[in-house]
Amino acid sequence: MPASKEMTTIGLERLIEPASLDDFREGDAWRYPQLGRGPLARFPELLAIPELFDLSRLAAVYNDPIPVWMPERWMKNAAHRGLYGTFFAPESALRLHRLGATLFFPNVERFIPQVRPLLARLERDLGVVDVYKKSVFNVFASAPGAGAVAHFDPEINFAVQLKGKKRWWISDNTHIQFAPSAYSVLDTEATMGPALRAAWGTAPRPKKLPGKPRVLDVEEGSALYFPAGCWHKTKTLEESIHVVLAIWPKSWIGVLADRLRASFPQRVSCTSSQAERLVEQVTERITALRASDLVEGRRPRQARAGRRSEAR
Repeated sequence: MPASKEMTTIGLERLIEPASLDDFREGDAWRYPQLGRGPLARFPELLAIPELFDLSRLAAVYNDPIPVWMPERWMKNAAHRGLYGTFFAPESALRLHRLGATLFFPNVERFIPQVRPLLARLERDLGVVDVYKKSVFNVFASAPGAGAVAHFDPEINFAVQLKGKKRWWISDNTHIQFAPSAYSVLDTEATMGPALRAAWGTAPRPKKLPGKPRVLDVEEGSALYFPAGCWHKTKTLEESIHVVLAIWPKSWIGVLADRLRASFPQRVSCTSSQAERLVEQVTERITALRASDLVEGRRPRQARAGRRSEAR
């Protein structure tokens, strides 16, 4: 039987070099950024998609407004900072890019179906049994001097540099171990979601990249993995296009909650004695669980159609 398209496309191993699959899956390599260098030819699946290398062609098939990140020199006051991430029609977005802005094409898999098997293979290699959100394929295009402000994301990210050169500053997140949503140094209390505010507590919100960041220059053909919640910012050194495969696996507590939810009826109201008994039942159910109960019969997700290393 011939191999499926999913199994012959880019796998985890090529995206985490020089770390090994065993160290990433069973060891602690997944906790740290991993940077692998090599020729772009090692990713023929990406080279076969011309829209990823030509912004005009990409904008022509991307049937949505495009978020635009303004360069720092345009954000000298609050009014300009409020424009960061504004959505523009493709023609206007391309014009702003020529003036120095960064274009962000999210969810490209909705418009270029050739990238969907890449997401499916990566989910399978990671052993993802369920996702919090669907995995996505994003494209970033930036002019020299442009970049992203300091921020972190809640998903697992694999970036491949298709063109040019970009400098990354990456720092550990000592504020939140498992971030429920993204945060940028441009965010305020009003723009943070309630889950993120609750997870963060009363600790001060950084207004610049915290800690002692690693500095990584990423050139064409390089692949950079950075874990969920990892602080980072970027600056473009040469006209740049890079893609990010972002995976949102459901947390183990989410998988456990799904199993428990199926074991107990919904209740509109509950007396104290009923609540005490419910706690006992939950405790009994968790005690009786085996590891296989959480993963048996749950096949790794397929990407859905629709709208120890240098860095360590």
